[in-house]
Amino acid sequence: PGGIPQSSRNIFEKLFLAVTFNPLDSTEKDSNELRIMTLGDSFTEGDGVSFDSCYPTLLQGILQKRYPDVKVVVLNAGKCGSDPWFEFKKFQDRLLKYKPDLVVYTNGTNDLFFDHPIYGGMERFKKDSTVQSKIPNHWWMPIFEMSYVFRLIARLWYDESYIGLATRIQDKKIAYKDSQMLSAAFSKLGLENGFKCVQIFRVEDWEARDGEYKFDYSEVIANTDRLPSFYNFNMLQYYKDSLKINKQNFQEYFWRIDHHHNAKGYKAMSEAVAVALNPLIVQHLMGKRKL
Repeated sequence: PGGIPQSSRNIFEKLFLAVTFNPLDSTEKDSNELRIMTLGDSFTEGDGVSFDSCYPTLLQGILQKRYPDVKVVVLNAGKCGSDPWFEFKKFQDRLLKYKPDLVVYTNGTNDLFFDHPIYGGMERFKKDSTVQSKIPNHWWMPIFEMSYVFRLIARLWYDESYIGLATRIQDKKIAYKDSQMLSAAFSKLGLENGFKCVQIFRVEDWEARDGEYKFDYSEVIANTDRLPSFYNFNMLQYYKDSLKINKQNFQEYFWRIDHHHNAKGYKAMSEAVAVALNPLIVQHLMGKRKL
């Protein structure tokens, strides 16, 4: 990537060029195969646990047991430090060839309020194939990309500082709008390529504790439920209603140091995503039977 400015080279190579999941031997699918592509950040890649305990692996097990007559293949394309906009670009340019039937991507507080103000939305991807962050390069950006603890410190500073206070409302409005535009882009890509897409709003540990997202869920998804081949899923609501996760027991599901899910948390995440996908899988299988 010789044409990429030095200020953006690290994030481009780390999040876009790097495809970390184990690719299939062939992009062709068996006639009875249900192929699911999972996109996201460290919570999708499975930071903090072994590969066997990450949510896409567990999801494949849940769905294979539920649909024994179908060959379920879940591809984990998550990348630590990524965000929904990077994941869309990576999927569009590098992973679409795997022809998934369903695509799952995550979104949430960290993406909307910390990644987006730094990197921006789709405007970061320039026509000359370079990537430019929304803000100039700073010494702390590589640390921000790699360290969830550093992101937590940045979040506290942003919440309490004068600069954060002065820009928070405008940043939120732009992030919400860019998120809605991304939903429309996934919808359009799904219509053109025959897959359905689910946006999963994942849960930070403090949100599990408090029982509410730090963003306005209804505003983020405004009008996106009307998009064809596109669906939203409120994971926090599932955590609260079905798993009874609350301020008394939330730490059973998250590591105390870096705030990622532990094995129990990723199991909960896989169960939630399975619930989100079940209606679409039933539709998909009924459609195949009619052919």
